[in-house]
Amino acid sequence: MELSRLSRSSRLAGACLAAGLMFTGATTSPVWGASPAEEIRNRLDAQGVSPDKIDLLIAKYEGGIPWESMTPGAVPVLQEQNREAGYEITTKRFVDGSLSTTKVQVANSTLARGSISGCSSRIGTGYAEYTGCLIQRDLVLFVMNFKADYSLYSGSNNDTIRNAYNASYYACLGFCGTASVSVNRRSESGSLPAVARGQMTYGSVPYFTSTYWLELRLLNQSATVAEGQ
Repeated sequence: MELSRLSRSSRLAGACLAAGLMFTGATTSPVWGASPAEEIRNRLDAQGVSPDKIDLLIAKYEGGIPWESMTPGAVPVLQEQNREAGYEITTKRFVDGSLSTTKVQVANSTLARGSISGCSSRIGTGYAEYTGCLIQRDLVLFVMNFKADYSLYSGSNNDTIRNAYNASYYACLGFCGTASVSVNRRSESGSLPAVARGQMTYGSVPYFTSTYWLELRLLNQSATVAEGQ
């Protein structure tokens, strides 16, 4: 179906409505700005983006131009990794100021049993089993996530994704389609990781629409996250 172009005022009003409607199921209540532009400014400022880059990204949003963080093949100029509040966090920053942040919820591996905000672990000699852990991708204009139960075992071809579920999104500024998740490869096989993939469609109507994905990958007793579109 071909989408007709909207006036800027109509599009911004629609985005505000979409943002309000599409927050159903959010884990926390948002504090929305008075307009999509103000909301974007607030979110980017909280992520440490400079004011001139924020102005550029808002202009891109209003003009229907995808940010580099949402463009296939774009290469980040900086990648940061840290652990904070029970999450392994990777942030990729791009030259236009946009960013993509992935989070993997982890339990404390120094404990035989532990939990962090619902992510629980059972760890013993040669194995670590995780249950209810959040896997998340934040592209500022929306956040997508799912939960996974997975196991890491010593030896070859043993790492396993037991289940992946509760795919959802929130904080959507634009059009967000239904989120889904599936286990594409349950156990690692040679050099191929076990894979659970969540995906959803995001669009800045009527300018661009694309499907974004997020994967949990298990290989050689380690869990990593991949992202793309």
